[in-house]
Amino acid sequence: MAPYSVTMRYLGILLLLFSVTLTAPAKEIYRAVGPDGKVIFSDTPIPGGEEIELKPVQTYPAPRLPPRRPPVKAKPVVEYEHFSVATPLPNQSLRNAQGRVPVRLKLLPELRAGHIVRLFLDGQPLAGGERSLFRTLDNVDRGAHEIYAVVVDKDDKEIIRTTQLKFFLHRQFR
Repeated sequence: MAPYSVTMRYLGILLLLFSVTLTAPAKEIYRAVGPDGKVIFSDTPIPGGEEIELKPVQTYPAPRLPPRRPPVKAKPVVEYEHFSVATPLPNQSLRNAQGRVPVRLKLLPELRAGHIVRLFLDGQPLAGGERSLFRTLDNVDRGAHEIYAVVVDKDDKEIIRTTQLKFFLHRQFR
């Protein structure tokens, strides 16, 4: 064996014996008063000291814990109660030579911070998102169209969507 491993083995045995002696309770305790008047306690006899009889350590049983209950699942937070397209009305016929379509949305409660509204016409998103619930669409072609809106959060996750509705636009040219 190498000298290092022998040293480590003896060191391990020494530490084990030392830990046993530290944790072993003393059987007798001695009390003495020193020449300066200080009280001295020791586990070895002291000249002029007397043995003290220790009372048993007072213990208490651990209190019983209540049975563990399964965690209560939190109800999902309802972000919005209602979201709909207020105008145009379903199957409404609009007449506008410039192809302008006023769109008004109804959202309860009001739009929360960090949320935006995206409007879709014929399945295609209109440019960007807005915080406004009113928008005028310009230069919409004549004919039947479908519109719906979506509220999304800052991570672009859909929160709520309106039902898709159909409207008709009549453009009169002169």
